[in-house]
Amino acid sequence: EGPIKKGSSSFIIGARRSYFDIFAKAYNKKYEDKEDFSHLPEYNFNDIQLKLHSKFTPKLYGEINCFTSGDKLLLINKKDQSIRTDWNNNFISANIKYYHNPHFKINTNTGISNYSFNLNSYSKLFASSEIYRINYSLNAEYKRNSNILLTGGIIFKHTFYKYKNTKQENYAVLNRYRDKQFTNYYGIYFNSLLDFQTAHFKYRLKNK
Repeated sequence: EGPIKKGSSSFIIGARRSYFDIFAKAYNKKYEDKEDFSHLPEYNFNDIQLKLHSKFTPKLYGEINCFTSGDKLLLINKKDQSIRTDWNNNFISANIKYYHNPHFKINTNTGISNYSFNLNSYSKLFASSEIYRINYSLNAEYKRNSNILLTGGIIFKHTFYKYKNTKQENYAVLNRYRDKQFTNYYGIYFNSLLDFQTAHFKYRLKNK
């Protein structure tokens, strides 16, 4: 992490990777020709995260968040016979915050995410599926003091799905639900937190 422009913008980045598959591959390669040998599953996980923060004005701030991750699992039954599965997640969002005064602020958030799953049997694609989501929200918050908090906003989410399957009978089943390959969610919300009991208690103490 570090500054991009001192006093106005900065970044944070991180990455991880597991290493079990490195040892499993070496072990399997060394002993796979032995009789009655059982292969170790070859699994690895990795992810990368990135966050950019910027201060446009003393009251206006912006953020961009990115995330991607992947899981890979290889199961070997016999030599040249394997099943591989892959999971992947991807996400990017932009957030803008406006602080009108110490009591009132507004923020808006837009994001796109994707989840995918692939199953390969004996080096051939057997099935895959993907989920995409687009979301948007506009939120406002008014905090008069520690006893009065009001929040509200609008939310919209659009989700749609994709799939592949090499078995025709499975396609027939999936096609029955073709009209359900997307969903929309939208709404307006309002929350309030009014702590009159604590306010009354403080008032009495102050009078005494």
